[in-house]
Amino acid sequence: MVKGYKNDMVNKDNKNTCLIKDSMNTYINKDNKDILVFLTGEEDINELEQLLKKFLSIKIYKIYSNLNDDEQFKIYEKQELRKVILSTNICETSLTIPGIKYVIDCGLVKTKIYDGINYFGIVPISKESSDQRLGRCNRTGPGICYRLYTKSYKLNSLIPEIKIADLSKPLLQLISKNINIFTLKFLDYPTQFNVKRAINFLIKKHLITEDLKVTKLGLQILSYPFDLHLSCFYQDCINNDLGYYGSILVSLISLDNYNFLTSNQKGDTLKNIQLNKSKLSEKNTNISLKHLTNSENVNFMINNQNIKFKNYITDIKYLLEIFIGFIECKDKQGYCKNRQVSLKNLDKAYKIFKLLNKSKKEILKY
Repeated sequence: MVKGYKNDMVNKDNKNTCLIKDSMNTYINKDNKDILVFLTGEEDINELEQLLKKFLSIKIYKIYSNLNDDEQFKIYEKQELRKVILSTNICETSLTIPGIKYVIDCGLVKTKIYDGINYFGIVPISKESSDQRLGRCNRTGPGICYRLYTKSYKLNSLIPEIKIADLSKPLLQLISKNINIFTLKFLDYPTQFNVKRAINFLIKKHLITEDLKVTKLGLQILSYPFDLHLSCFYQDCINNDLGYYGSILVSLISLDNYNFLTSNQKGDTLKNIQLNKSKLSEKNTNISLKHLTNSENVNFMINNQNIKFKNYITDIKYLLEIFIGFIECKDKQGYCKNRQVSLKNLDKAYKIFKLLNKSKKEILKY
């Protein structure tokens, strides 16, 4: 069964946490069946968790990609209280949770968007995702999906990624293999606009020639495991004797939906980090970063347990200090807990960092 809400359309600006709380009041005392709530991200999940704490008859579980595996698998533990699972779209297809009778669907998803730069934005879900969320409530019996949008609201079909993604790296890979990108047959064809934009970028960065031949620099850039914008930035760091610091930054920034701040630390700092990422990856990859990574900015105070990150001069300094402190400490779990940063994210970034330093050992000197 599907029930709709009074909203005529999905509101991207309204995170819907209050609406979800109101709709849950209908089901909290109805029976003891579990509830699955789809939200857009960690911040919404934590916000709704605070609103639901007054209900003593429920046990709240959270699941999102940045959560470590042990925390994620807690949703399967036996529990006398009623389970309320707050999830991102990770539960659409990858996980099946027994005992779910009620699903509350906010109708939104956080996804990667490319508009000159890659960034994460909140958009309405596709029709396919809507159907997947509906299917979560009746895996082992009848259930109800409560949608925070009306039946008349038109959901678009899923757009093939090739039509909306950054094509610069795929095109460079094809060109490096001497494949004619204009005669190649695709299952879904990219837009002319995206192809033209990607080619212009490759020529501007001297990764290909104007007659579409890969350059030596283009082959070097392809050896890095990042999108081309970050790879160009990383190469410029190496060229300016800043390879060590550049390897830290690209290791962190390359993570999908990377976030090393808690909800209490976000605010303007997170906005500035995303802004710096945009500027570094799209427009300023040819600038020297010495004014951002000079000896003064990287004179670390990591051992100070009471350090206040909100007072940092630059977000780049923040990322560098956090990461180098993580490398140097022995108790990494305690380090992350004391500073309220994600162990899972830093561990992923550290693995990338070690690979870069292994392949560029003679260049990346601290």
